Amino acid sequence: MTGVRRPRSPLTALTTAATIVALALTGCGDTSGDAAASDEAPAECGPGDGRTVTVEIAEFAFDPGTATIQACDSVVWANEDEQAHTATGDGDQRWNTGNLQPGEAGEPVRFESPGSYTYRCALHPFMTGTVEVS
Repeated sequence: MTGVRRPRSPLTALTTAATIVALALTGCGDTSGDAAASDEAPAECGPGDGRTVTVEIAEFAFDPGTATIQACDSVVWANEDEQAHTATGDGDQRWNTGNLQPGEAGEPVRFESPGSYTYRCALHPFMTGTVEVS
């Protein structure tokens, strides 16, 4: 019939929405460096201070879902999944690993200020995680 549109499947709508969000976030945020923070003063971190914690990306999830670290520690996101993913900070807490291909890890992101930092995959916004810094 002319003029009749076939309804979109939920998967098509989700894919379209994810693509729009990914395009909007592309280029947003710093791809490396220090994560901006909370209202608390940042720690005085020198080169080599802190440890590095790895968050694995597998089966469309971040593991651990909440990474608990100390000020001056860094987080590296490692993609062990079969799809590309990102780890992109929410709100004012901006960082962006860029697209991590399967088997690829991003540059370390250092957290200098205590607080709770939420993030998501820009390509799959239902994937969320948190970095808790004390």
